[in-house]
Amino acid sequence: MRMLLLIVAALAVAAWFVPQMQEGTDGPCPALEQKMRTTLRGDRRMAREAAAVAAKQLEQVSHGGACVVAWWQLAMEHGLDSSGGPAR
Repeated sequence: MRMLLLIVAALAVAAWFVPQMQEGTDGPCPALEQKMRTTLRGDRRMAREAAAVAAKQLEQVSHGGACVVAWWQLAMEHGLDSSGGPAR
């Protein structure tokens, strides 16, 4: 039981910090904006609006948690790389 708890905790920490490390940002919401920007080919205004909409749709979790969930959804759809293209 203790091992299962450690595994769940490690996965939660990784899910929180991987978007930030992958995008080179200091928080989950800036990571989501960066991911949106690369996916939308650099349109900063549209990326910010899209990130806000994505976080708003997940308002049952905290704002940072919503950004993490939205980043992972986008990453699964478009790949984990930061170039906006398919992951290799």
